[in-house]
Amino acid sequence: MGPIYKMDDTEANNFLKSILFFLWLLVQYRLNRIDLTPLNEIKKRFGAMYDAFGYGAPPHGGIAPGIDRIVMLIAGVENIREVIAFPMNQQAQDLLMDAPSTVNNNQLKELNSISDSTQNTKASSQNVSLSYKDMKLTDAINYIQNGESHQIWLSLASDGLDNAQYILGVLYIKGIGVSKSMKEAAYWINLARQNGSMDISYEADEVWNEFELWKYE
Repeated sequence: MGPIYKMDDTEANNFLKSILFFLWLLVQYRLNRIDLTPLNEIKKRFGAMYDAFGYGAPPHGGIAPGIDRIVMLIAGVENIREVIAFPMNQQAQDLLMDAPSTVNNNQLKELNSISDSTQNTKASSQNVSLSYKDMKLTDAINYIQNGESHQIWLSLASDGLDNAQYILGVLYIKGIGVSKSMKEAAYWINLARQNGSMDISYEADEVWNEFELWKYE
């Protein structure tokens, strides 16, 4: 695509739509119709998701005005990398940040939820947790209502099993098998948000926001 004055009707029409959309966003922001939540509030309410993005974005959808592409069109350049402050090269490398780069063993160890020594000392606990790791919340509630003690969930949650932390938090919210306690619920749900897998963190975030558990920290 060339400079604006060389655009055909279709290109000019698409360019105009982009500009109008961008202006609409600016107007919405100026009229306070777009809520820019403070960062500390975002961390408090969506801590697990915020931390997860620190390791890269998962598959997701969204919308953006494409300011860099608009600038490219206005400047009349052929390559968008010419209007980006720190563009990647043809091999998708960021030379300024040296990314992507090789991950060393210490970094891998940090990301590993259970170290080798921990695996050895908690072998028996892990054998028990295998059957509970993927248990659904509804099944766990049925177990409790049929007489199973919540102590198994407390033990597994204390050992760091994210699914158990999430389930135990919900049990405290609903008062199933335990005395209802929003403070205990906030503690366990927050652990699941921070330490859980992506699926568990997402579900824990939903519960965290639905019951406004940050009020009970």
